[in-house]
Amino acid sequence: MNRIIRNLTILASAALVARHFFQVTRVSGNSMFPELHPDDRLLIDKTAYEKNDPERGDVVVFSEPNTGRMMIKRIIGVPGDHIVIRNGELKVNGVTGNDDYTADGATDGNVDMVIPEGRYFVLGDNRLHSKDSRAAMVGCVPGNSIMGKVNIRLYPPGRVFSRNVLPEEEDKEPQEAAPAPASAVTAEEQE
Repeated sequence: MNRIIRNLTILASAALVARHFFQVTRVSGNSMFPELHPDDRLLIDKTAYEKNDPERGDVVVFSEPNTGRMMIKRIIGVPGDHIVIRNGELKVNGVTGNDDYTADGATDGNVDMVIPEGRYFVLGDNRLHSKDSRAAMVGCVPGNSIMGKVNIRLYPPGRVFSRNVLPEEEDKEPQEAAPAPASAVTAEEQE
């Protein structure tokens, strides 16, 4: 009997520690299509940004600043980046983005801004059907609202995340949803 109690205690302790570092979420919308699909189960690394800052191309889960709703998007711009969206084309620091991984191959909107310190410009991969940093209700996402980085798709297995957002920049300085497990959160995406 003592052995069972000890094993259950160890298991419960391990689960609590794992929950501190990781969390499971379920995709509930289409704004990240074709990379992510509704009901995909993802593992969020909650410690990814304890020592490193988020990078362009990272797929992150964050709390939408105005509503607190959890969202999944891709980081396109980091603090100091100059983002221009015009005539369906995205440029970061003057370099045209690689939209091959997006659903539509184009980015609508009219944006010309330098990303403020401590904030990130995020877009859904389904650019024509995503509410993201282009929308005033989302805007540039504060770094402290990012819950973590999505590194692993738990279900369905076999698909890998794309990080091919921009061509390599050389010496360029920046200018200034079925039910999830009970312990999981649902990262909702706005259409």
